[in-house]
Amino acid sequence: MYLDNNFSPTTLQTYQGYSLQVFASGRIKLSFHRSHTDRVEYYCVKASKRALTLCA
Repeated sequence: MYLDNNFSPTTLQTYQGYSLQVFASGRIKLSFHRSHTDRVEYYCVKASKRALTLCA
């Protein structure tokens, strides 16, 4: 299993906010804001009936 250090409790406390965007295509973008210009972004793609959801 892969665990991203950006989701540790100490790191999450350093973010100033977050945003979640859901697109009509089924994609999702989750952004954690460190400042107005510095963000950590994750993208997810809608899964097909036979595949698992991919997030990067």
